[in-house]
Order: sequence, then C-alpha cells, then structure tokens
Amino acid sequence: MIAQGPSIGPRDWSRGALKGDAYVLGSIGFLVLREGTFVLYPILPTFAGAFQKFDGSFTATGIARNTGDPQI
Repeated sequence: MIAQGPSIGPRDWSRGALKGDAYVLGSIGFLVLREGTFVLYPILPTFAGAFQKFDGSFTATGIARNTGDPQI
C-alpha cells in the first residue's frame, strides 16, 4: 500500500498561505508596518533634502543641481 500525504487540491489553496488565520496575518502586517516606520522615518527626511532648493522650496530639478554641486 502506498502512503498518501495530505491532499493538495484547489480547496486547500483557496485560503492562502496562512489558511485565513487573522491573528498571524495581523501580526505579520504589524511587524512589517513597525519595521517600515523605524527604517523609513529617519531616511525620508534625508532624501527629501536632496529635492530642496536653498530657499526651502521643493523641485524635481533640485536633485540634479544638488548632486552636481562641487561642494558635495
């Protein structure tokens, strides 16, 4: 007799990888959100400064001028 593993049919895959477990999905989502906040929050103001002119206004050409600045 051949031993059969668990059935992998269309009904088994219909609920996704976490099988619809809201707690696990919420926990993973919360961790991704928290890590994204602690990583992106300090970095975004630094990159925003690359798009600013010296008077404080934002422009897309500011990054070209700032990267070509000989003082950098």
